[in-house]
Formats: sequence, C-alpha cells, structure tokens
Amino acid sequence: NGIAPIEIENYMTYAASRSLGVVGLMVVLPQVESNHPRKSFKKLYKLGSDLGLSEFSMGMTHDFECAVQEGSTMVRVGRAVFGNRESL
Repeated sequence: NGIAPIEIENYMTYAASRSLGVVGLMVVLPQVESNHPRKSFKKLYKLGSDLGLSEFSMGMTHDFECAVQEGSTMVRVGRAVFGNRESL
C-alpha cells in the first residue's frame, strides 16, 4: 500500500537499521489530487531530496509532464502506450 509522506523519514531510519539502501520514492497521488498534482510532486521531491534520495518515480500518463517539471526521473505511461485496461 505504500506509506504516507509523514512516515517517510521513519521508514528511511528503519530501512537503514536493516542495511537496506533506499535511493528514491515512487509516488502515486490520490485520485482527488489528479487535477492539480504540481504542489504534491514539488513537496515530495523536496522531501526526498532533503533525505538524500536521487530517484523519483512520479507521474503517470495523465500528469507526467507536470511530474517531470517538478523533478521526476521516471514516469509510468502504460496507458499512453497500451491503452486502457479491459474491465474484468
């Protein structure tokens, strides 16, 4: 399920205590933020950068341009390439 932004610093401490190297964040915004994601991308990029992270997987087909402008180093554009998923 991931973790909330407020939990990232504690998670980093936990991961380090287990000798796990975390290099970045993978961000999936809640649906309610999908129309105005810039503020969230900017906030999460700053949080990760302040923690020394260098990789930011932010943005999907509908908001990847905004994500890249706010520091994303990877995007997920499956729908743009493959189309919508069929309903089961």
